[in-house]
Amino acid sequence: MVWPEADDHQVAIASMKADTAVWLVWIDGTACGLCEAALRRDYVNSCSTTPAAFLEGIYVTPDHRRRDIARALIQTMIA
Repeated sequence: MVWPEADDHQVAIASMKADTAVWLVWIDGTACGLCEAALRRDYVNSCSTTPAAFLEGIYVTPDHRRRDIARALIQTMIA
């Protein structure tokens, strides 16, 4: 499991009525990074329009941090 602390988060996301996308980073056959985004049609903090892209969660395994993996995931999400 890439993001072991996210059990409650996954339940919340599964219950949303939103389009979601997930990106994974694999290094040497091991999943080491995850980014999850949704196209939300409900209220999103600081947004006055709908739908809005929303970063639901991002996680990089401790052994792979400080290698710009999170940055690459965010840039991919934005693109």
